[in-house]
Amino acid sequence: MKAMEKVLYQSVDGVILKVVVIPNSSKNMVCGLYGDPPRLKLKIATPPVKGEANRFLVDYISILFDLNKNSVVLTKGLQSKLKDFILDADFVHLSNKLKDLLKSGQI
Repeated sequence: MKAMEKVLYQSVDGVILKVVVIPNSSKNMVCGLYGDPPRLKLKIATPPVKGEANRFLVDYISILFDLNKNSVVLTKGLQSKLKDFILDADFVHLSNKLKDLLKSGQI
């Protein structure tokens, strides 16, 4: 799946996850891949106020990928819907989790 290689990939700093977030949604959910270049689209109920959405995203991504919160770091997009995270974990594990999330259509 070529699109997935642009959403989640290994870099010298760790595994990069590219996300587009829709805050103030009715519920938290994974919506699939979105955009060109593609990103993982996440809807979250948390509003984008005083960093609340960013803090929630770190928690949510850690849950989605079975990671410790300290293993998820927001690196780009502090005040944007387009965000990049570094995940400190095994790439194969993360890739398999992403495939499962996309197959299930959400959590």
